[in-house]
Amino acid sequence: MLVFVTFFVASPVIIGSSVAHADGICDMSAALSPEVVGSGVDGLVKPPPPDVGDTGAAAGAGVGAGAGTSVKAPVTAPMTNYETYGMSGQFWHTYELGCSDVAAVIGNAWANAIFSWAKAVDRLTITTYEAAATEGPLLPIKNVVDDIVTNLADAMYWPFLRPIVIIAAIWLAWYGLLRKRATTTAEAVIWMVVAVTVATWFFSRPQDLTGVGKTITDKTTEIVNSAFAGLPGAGGASCLPPPATTPAAADAATPAAAPSVNAGGYGQPGTPGVAQNADALWSTLVCKPWLMGMFGTADATSPIVTQYGDKALQLQALTRAEQAAQQSPGGDAHQRAWEEQIAEPLRTSPSFYLLQGKDWTSRLGVAIGAFIAAMVAGLLIFLVAVSLLVLKIGFLLLLIMGPIFLLIGVHPGTGRIIAMRWVEMLVGTLLRQAVLALVLGVLVYGYALIISTPLPWGMQIMFMALLTLAVFFYRRPFQHLFSSLSGSTFTTRVLGDAATAPTLQRAANALPPVAAARVGRWGLRKAEPMVNAAIAGST
Repeated sequence: MLVFVTFFVASPVIIGSSVAHADGICDMSAALSPEVVGSGVDGLVKPPPPDVGDTGAAAGAGVGAGAGTSVKAPVTAPMTNYETYGMSGQFWHTYELGCSDVAAVIGNAWANAIFSWAKAVDRLTITTYEAAATEGPLLPIKNVVDDIVTNLADAMYWPFLRPIVIIAAIWLAWYGLLRKRATTTAEAVIWMVVAVTVATWFFSRPQDLTGVGKTITDKTTEIVNSAFAGLPGAGGASCLPPPATTPAAADAATPAAAPSVNAGGYGQPGTPGVAQNADALWSTLVCKPWLMGMFGTADATSPIVTQYGDKALQLQALTRAEQAAQQSPGGDAHQRAWEEQIAEPLRTSPSFYLLQGKDWTSRLGVAIGAFIAAMVAGLLIFLVAVSLLVLKIGFLLLLIMGPIFLLIGVHPGTGRIIAMRWVEMLVGTLLRQAVLALVLGVLVYGYALIISTPLPWGMQIMFMALLTLAVFFYRRPFQHLFSSLSGSTFTTRVLGDAATAPTLQRAANALPPVAAARVGRWGLRKAEPMVNAAIAGST
């Protein structure tokens, strides 16, 4: 048992020692091995590609661009720190830990392990938000849905349209000639013509309907961005200055000339809104706790962060530009640069004890706090984003079933009811998408407002957690408020008048099975007095 506990406690040290080497027999600090951007959890959970349009983009960046419009704003917009580094480079390196610092080595290893779990959860949350707020991950599915609808129409609708029309004609003959309902018969004929016309248009241009969901989300996000433009917290917030565009500019940048964060904000040109919000979430959930465990402060305006924060991140991460330049994460070059640019200048600083890794308890506490923040603060955004993605996928699935419902809907009786129910489900799904997109935009702005305040990192996390709890506590009144969007009440009243018209009810009563059942019920109702009299006479 003791051997198992020892192995469990020392396992991060054993695993971590396989990726770097120690310089001396009593130097237990491994050489710096920068993390490759795009590897690990960043490679498993990738954000949507930026060249497919950004629904959160500002008005000047082409919000809501159509499918045929070339959206170049996300490509030319300045990249944020989150887009540049992702979750790479945010780990705590140790320096000059000797043989007497075994506890510090194990503590730092566990702190990095727990912080890596928090980063994995944060990456999943932020990527899910980006996927829900943009059309990137669903664009290939949408293109496939267009082909599926066309193929189903060729394989099912057109071959079986003639038998359905014949059955509908028999129904019209039964209802028009025998029941003498000329008005209802004329309505049924008009319905059949309209149903076939709508189906022909849908099958010839399925992209007009499959792109409605994107249009709804785009317009809702555009309204939210316009409403929040100029308000506090709408300009974005980042823990570090944005990355330099070129390596030469990065080398020439000085702390005094470090550029300020120049996010576009809501309704402003610049960094798209979704990228800005993702960078703000990354700054609060990942970057600030990393700075807390690195320098002892998460204040983006403090001298130690402005002077050494971006340098440490650049040294501990191997960006895509550096990968293109064939730079290797191995060797001692990064370790020497880290010592010269970070460790030695801060040797006389009060934060050197924490930077060195000997104050491992503080790092472990920050790692646990970051993990709790990832599970609590990011949970609500993750749930709302997942719900919005489910509705988008559900809308596409309903469109895939469109040829079947439209084929049945050619029948003016029961088919009309089924077709109207399908339309109700489509409209209800679109309305719920609009509501969830609005909720997601308001929620992200609430988080952005908290992030932009000068509160300490711990207080920001606490207020974000309180906001999450408040939404969970008061979700039921909002559910009752928007319960009419269920697709069976509100949309039924709006679009279901034709399906619930008195003429349609009389038409349903005239169907042979329904008519026989009504005759049976009429006979039982008329025979009830005689049955009661017979029972009374027998007693």
